Amino acid sequence: MKNTTIIVPIETYNENVKNYLQKAIDSIYKQVDVSKTTNYINEQGQIENKEVTYTKKEIKSILDVLVVGNKDFEKDVKKDFKDVKYLVSNDNTIQGNINEGVKNTKTEYFTYMEFDDQFHKNWLYRTLNCMKENVFDFITSVRASIDDSTGNLMMPFDNVLPHSAMSVSDPLVNSPDGTLENLPSIDTLSSFNDLKLSGATIRREGFMESGMLKKNIKLSFDLEFILRMLHRGYKLITINKMLYIHTKNREGSFSNKFMISQASKPEIDFWKEIAMKNYRFKEEPEDIDFTNLTKVDQQE
Repeated sequence: MKNTTIIVPIETYNENVKNYLQKAIDSIYKQVDVSKTTNYINEQGQIENKEVTYTKKEIKSILDVLVVGNKDFEKDVKKDFKDVKYLVSNDNTIQGNINEGVKNTKTEYFTYMEFDDQFHKNWLYRTLNCMKENVFDFITSVRASIDDSTGNLMMPFDNVLPHSAMSVSDPLVNSPDGTLENLPSIDTLSSFNDLKLSGATIRREGFMESGMLKKNIKLSFDLEFILRMLHRGYKLITINKMLYIHTKNREGSFSNKFMISQASKPEIDFWKEIAMKNYRFKEEPEDIDFTNLTKVDQQE
C-alpha cells in the first residue's frame, strides 16, 4: 500500500528544468535497501560494500511522484516522464502548488521536493524505518547542498537542527530526544537555519488540520508553517543522517536572486518576524505592513 507522495512543484518548464527534474526523479528511483547491503573483500584485500537497490516496482508500491504546475506544462512533462503523475494547478506560487498537491493526494504522508534537488540514496530506507519505529507527524534530516556553479558538495556548519538537542542518532531507536518536549521553547527553534519543508516527510492529516501553507508569507513560509504545526501539538523527529541534497546558487532561482540582493539581511529578518507573529494562527495574514522592509522581492 502506498503511504507517501512526493510533491514536486514547478513554476515553468523548459530544457533546463527538464534536466534538473530528471536528476531529481532518478534519485527517487535509485534508492538503496540498506538491509540487503553486504560487505566483501576485494582483490586488493580492502572491504567494500555491495549495495542492493530497490526495484522500480518496489518503490512504486510505496511512493507516488506528483509534479504540480500550470496546464501549459502538462503535455510536455507527461511525455518526458512516464513514471510521474501530473496535477494541473491554477496557482502561481510554490505554496499554492504544494497545497493543491496535498489536497489531491490520498497517502498518509507526503514529501515536498524542489525540482532541482535530490534525495540521498539511503533516504527511503531510513525514512521507512523511522515510520515503523516512531509515531511522528514531521520528520526531517541533515541537508547537504550542491553548489550549482562549482558542483561542490557542502555540509552545513551553522545552526543545524539535527545536530541540536532534537537529534535522534539512529532512526531505528524509538528515542524521545526527537520530540518537541525536549526543546526549551518554540522561540529557540526560530534560530535554526535548516527548518525547511523541502525533503521533510509530513503527515497529510496534520498538514491539512494546521491550515496548510500561507501564500502571503514569502521567504519564511516554511519556518512559519513548521512552528505552527509544532504549536498545535504535532510531533517533529529528526534523523541525524544526510538524506537530502539541496541545489544552491542555481542561476535564475528565487533564492539565488534574493541572496545576491543588497537588502538580503533586512529582508530575512523582516520575514522571520512575520513568521513569529503568525505561526499561532491558522488564518492567512491579510495585511502585512511593509513599511519596515528596505526591499521587497515579490517572489514572482
